[in-house]
Amino acid sequence: MHASGQHMGMAYRGFLVAALLSLSCPVLSQDSEIPYKTATSGTAEAIPSILLAFGIVCLVGGVVIWWLQRKLLAKGALPVVRGSHIKVLDRISLSTRTTAHVLSVDGSRLLICESPDQLVIHDLAAVSPRGSSADD
Repeated sequence: MHASGQHMGMAYRGFLVAALLSLSCPVLSQDSEIPYKTATSGTAEAIPSILLAFGIVCLVGGVVIWWLQRKLLAKGALPVVRGSHIKVLDRISLSTRTTAHVLSVDGSRLLICESPDQLVIHDLAAVSPRGSSADD
C-alpha cells in the first residue's frame, strides 16, 4: 500500500504541474514577456513628480519657519535685529597694550578704553564737548 500511495502522490503532483502550465497565467505562460525588460524605466517618469513634491515640502517648510519667526518676534521670544545698532566711530591705540574706542550705540556715544587688566566705559553724552565750558 505504501508503494501505490507514493505512486499516486507523484501522479497527483504531475497533474498539478500540467494543470498550472495549461492555465493562461502570465507568470507561468512561456510566451509572456519579462516586465522589467519591456517596460521603460520608471525613474525618468518619476523625476518631475519627485521634484514637485520636494518643492512643495520646501515651500511649506519656508512658510512655517516664516510664520513661527513672526509669532516668536511678536511675543518677544526672539530679539528684534533690524540692522547694526553698534557702530565703531574711532579706534585709537594709546599704547601697545591700551586701546580706546569711540562707539555709537543706538544714537548715544560711548568711550571704551581697554587694557589687559581693565575695561573702562564712559558715556560721552555726560561729558561736555571739548572747547566749551559750563560757565558760558
